[in-house]
Amino acid sequence: PHLVSQGGGGIEGGLANNCTLLGNSTIGSGGGADGYLFSSYYPGYTTLNNCTLIANTARNVGGGADGGILNQCTLLQNTSKTGGGGAASCALNNCLVTSNSATGGSNPNLDNFGGGTWSCNLTNCILTYNVATNGGGTYESILVNCTVASNLALTGGGIAGCTADNCILYFNTGGDYGYDTQVHPNKGNNINFCCTALLPTNIVINITNA
Repeated sequence: PHLVSQGGGGIEGGLANNCTLLGNSTIGSGGGADGYLFSSYYPGYTTLNNCTLIANTARNVGGGADGGILNQCTLLQNTSKTGGGGAASCALNNCLVTSNSATGGSNPNLDNFGGGTWSCNLTNCILTYNVATNGGGTYESILVNCTVASNLALTGGGIAGCTADNCILYFNTGGDYGYDTQVHPNKGNNINFCCTALLPTNIVINITNA
């Protein structure tokens, strides 16, 4: 395990295949890996293929990873005090995001959002057993063909301030979907062609078996 003062407690930039990033931490962002995918200040980013990120921590965002592309990865028990316990500002494809948390931040209006992910693009992912104050599964993200189940938050146990297409949103404590109450207050969700217990009234063609 490594402790660094800036991003990338485990790695920063480059390519990693079939690796385990375990118990790394940073005072900045990206406890396990930092890649700056969406930052104009850094031209490169990190790509992780079939990697496991376990018990990494970040004082800022992205306990597991901040910025980068994650393919077929598992993010487990990572933590962030600000947002994105599992990942922040990443593209995740075919990943499992489970038992991550965004808790412990000192400012309840600015911290503790997105227990699983924050500001990510997720495709064919599973988000489960993640915890935050707002957006237990994910916060301000875009989800396609994802399952978001059994996550926990005070508001938006599943998702908050997100766009979800063809997803399953079920059994989340604090609501399967809820308003963004922190970064962009009262921002709602765009939920389309999804399965959820309580059907949205203003979104198109969703189903429920409740």
